Amino acid sequence: AAATDWFDLQHRLLKKGVRLREAGGGLALFVAHDGARLCKASDMGYSLNTLARRFGAPFPGEKMGRRNLHAVTAPAWQSEVLDREIDV
Repeated sequence: AAATDWFDLQHRLLKKGVRLREAGGGLALFVAHDGARLCKASDMGYSLNTLARRFGAPFPGEKMGRRNLHAVTAPAWQSEVLDREIDV
């Protein structure tokens, strides 16, 4: 079965010892325990845009274009998109 949202994807990857994080203009896979970069997600056929369209939401924390839209990292049924800038 395929991941149903960002939360589910991150959970599935973490069970395999991998994390998905923003890198450059897209996403990359990293070793969970030491942060070593493995590869770009697009090298495996999963670009940021492809996954965002599939899940119907931006990557959690991603800034979209000129507007600052941030998705809360939570299961899809609990997610909300905030139309404001978040101080980090």
